[in-house]
Formats: sequence, C-alpha cells, structure tokens
Amino acid sequence: MSPPHSLSFLSPVLSSFYPLPRRLTQPLSPYLTSPEETSSSLLTSQAGRWPTSASSMLLLSLFFCPVHLSSRHGDLVFVTYQSYSAPSDNNALPLKIPKHSSDLVKEDPVDEYWRTQDGKIPRNKDAQFCKHGPKGMCDYCMPLEPYDAAYHKEHNIKYLSYHAYLRKITPKQSASAQSSLPPLSPLFYRVKVPCPTGNHPSWPAGICTGCQPSAITLQSQPFRMVDHLEIASMQTVDRFLQAWRKSGLQRFGWLIGRYQPYDKVPMGVKAVVEAIYEPLQQGELDGLILAWPWEEESRIRELSAAASEPLTIIGYIFTDLTPTPDDRTKNVYKRHAQSFYLSSLEAIFAAKLQKDNPTRSRSSPTGQYGSRLVTAVLTATEDGQVDIAAYQASEQAVAMVDADMIEASVDPGIVRVKEEDRSEDSARYIPDVFFSYKNEYGLEVKKSAKPCFPVEYLLVNVRGAGIQDSLFLSYILYIYIY
Repeated sequence: MSPPHSLSFLSPVLSSFYPLPRRLTQPLSPYLTSPEETSSSLLTSQAGRWPTSASSMLLLSLFFCPVHLSSRHGDLVFVTYQSYSAPSDNNALPLKIPKHSSDLVKEDPVDEYWRTQDGKIPRNKDAQFCKHGPKGMCDYCMPLEPYDAAYHKEHNIKYLSYHAYLRKITPKQSASAQSSLPPLSPLFYRVKVPCPTGNHPSWPAGICTGCQPSAITLQSQPFRMVDHLEIASMQTVDRFLQAWRKSGLQRFGWLIGRYQPYDKVPMGVKAVVEAIYEPLQQGELDGLILAWPWEEESRIRELSAAASEPLTIIGYIFTDLTPTPDDRTKNVYKRHAQSFYLSSLEAIFAAKLQKDNPTRSRSSPTGQYGSRLVTAVLTATEDGQVDIAAYQASEQAVAMVDADMIEASVDPGIVRVKEEDRSEDSARYIPDVFFSYKNEYGLEVKKSAKPCFPVEYLLVNVRGAGIQDSLFLSYILYIYIY
C-alpha cells in the first residue's frame, strides 16, 4: 500500500510536461514566504519522512507551476515540509477562536438555564417490571428524553418545547459533531440577490433554480417558542379592562414581563406578565387605530430592563368583546372552530412583530431564530364570559410575511396569496404554495394554496392551565402557536 500522501497519480502528468533527467532535487524557496520555511522544504524523488502537517498539502499547487522536476513515467514524487512555529511568549494570553460566530451570542437567561440542564424526564421504579434494587436502573425506569413521543401523547402535550425540539435535532456529541453547523436554519422564501451562480442579472431582471425559493407546503409546526402564558396578578388585566367597561371601545396594550422555565412541559418556557402598558391609540367598537411606529418603545424597554428583576416586552394584548343585545353582562362568542381563532389581518400583524423581535440563539448560524413575542386576545367564551387566548405566528408565517407573499382578505378566516410582481420597485416572486387536508374518504389530499387558504393552516393550538375568578374573568389560558 502506498503512503497516504503519495503523489504517484501526478507522475504521468508531470512526465508529459517535464521530461528531464531522472534524479534532481529542487528547492522550493521561490514559492515560500519566510526564511524558516525555505530552509525546511525540499521537493525530491527520494523517499523521506512523510509530511504530517496539513499546511504541507498546500504544496500541491506547486506541481502546476513551471518547476523543472526530474520525473518520468512510473516515478513517485515525495514532498517533505517542516512547519515553522514562532517563539512563544509565556506572558501572552491564549487566543480562542470560536467554531462559529453564533457562539458569541448572548442568549436569554431561560435559554442559558436549559442549556445547563440535561432535560430528561425522570421516572419512578415500576413495581411490576423493575426487578433491581433501589439504586439500580433498567429500561422501565430510566429517564426519558425530553422529546419522547410516548410521554407527550400520554400527557396530552401536542407540541415539543423549543429546547426539547433543539435537543432532538442536535447531533450527539462527537468529534464530527463539534465541527457541524448549528442545527437551526431560519426559513427564507425570498429570491437570493445576487444569484449564487452569478450566471444572470439579479432579480427581477433574471431568475434561475439557484436563486429562486422552493415550493412551500404548509404544515404544522412541531415545536413552540412559548409553552404557557401566565398573568402574575389578575389586577393587571382588571385595570386593563376598565377602559373597555366604561366606554365599550376596544383597547390595546404591550405585555411587560419575563420568561421563566415551565415545569409542566419538558424543558418548557413560560411568559409571565407583570404589567401592561397602553400606547397612544384610538378605540372603536369593532377595532382600534394604533399609533405606529411606537415612539415610546425605547424608553419603555430601558425602564423595564432597569427593574430589580429585569423585564422586557414579551408580547401584546387587545380586546375583542361585544356585549350581547339581550344581556349586557355577557359577550358575543366570536372566535371558535367554526369561525376563526385569529383573523388573517391579526395573523399577519403578529408575524410582522415577531420578525422585528427575534430570539437570540446560539443554535442558528445567524444568531437569531424564531420569536417569543406572544399575541394575547381578551375574547368571549361560549357561555359569554371573558377568556384570554394567546397566539404566536409560525416560522412559515413569518417567512411568508418577510417575502411579502400573503395579505389579509375580507373573510377573517382566509389568507390570500399575492400575485407575482416583476416591477423594479416592488418585485415579488411567489413560488408554488400547497396545503393538505383529508377528504370525505379519509384520504390525504394536497391542494394549491393559490389564490387563498384557511388561516388555520398557520395555527398551532396548545391549552394551558389557569386560575378562575368568579367575579368577572375566567383565567383559562390558551396558547395558539401558529
């Protein structure tokens, strides 16, 4: 067997270009950059010590330079090279270069907490199947992974938490995994400008398969960024509802709070609301007009971060309450399965805000992935009481809004796909968009989402526990991640 650095495959090529005397050594000094490298390098046809430095492989390029070598058909060519190392300074600090720039990202405290935990689900000893002692362990009592499908099904947890999903898709720690790319890649549905191939003018002047986005199939998101919404004090929501009680006009407010671990879901995250800030707005009976952009945002963020326990903007809340004509103490039941949970206009608004408020993540090559901004709605239940419903936009919804692909329709439960536009000022490329459903025979059918599709295809519905207040508000908290 020939040594690993054997260059015999180049001998026929070299002999055809350089038919010179057989034995000749050729110094490589014209091609090296330092005196130390020049004195330690030699190209020869005699077998010597095989090079072990990776930098020696750079000398392969020398075979395509006009060097006069002594070679003929069947000869082996050997390269020896000794790396030069500069004198070390004992007082110099070591320079640590991260594998990826995302390693420098400062994550939220809740993310840093879960990265230090193993996240496994503990199990008690099974009285029927476990035959070992109190300090033993077997397949029936060993901890489960946080993404275990059987556990989620048994406890009626429909979606993985963000960190459980991250743990699932992250490769096991090994020598090869250390150099692998971060596992999360943000969705990108816009045309790549300029084109990676460089074979044509940039969009909209030209387009090819190398720069255009692939077809989109709308599907349920397997994870959620926030698993639970919690109100620290019910007086917070009570004060927010005072304006609606007095005027009957809808209100809007920003949720200020923090993110904390949530133990009801493996490696879960909950958003805890501490306060509600109401910006400048004009309420209406069936909607509201909001001053945009929010001019006080920087000041509110600065004041929130200066609290004894730093706070941040974790979402927003608005009312959608209409008293019934017969009984003013009850409200009209608007949002349900036969109607809609979040209108197409509200869904696009939520996606836009989530795009502007990304979550920092070391698991993404961009340093950002998803968003934990929550959309909460004060709306009526089937019995006319008031509930809090919370939502998030899915990653597909955020990417489609970023690509300017969708818009709201007159029907609140329908999302409309925009038409393609090749004008210079407002160029927009729309790939094929599909969604699937089960027909009357129970078969899976894929259908084109153009020109419109139901807003439910952008929803992930998760229910959380809550507290009841018999006076005015039933604190049944829902999380709809879509």
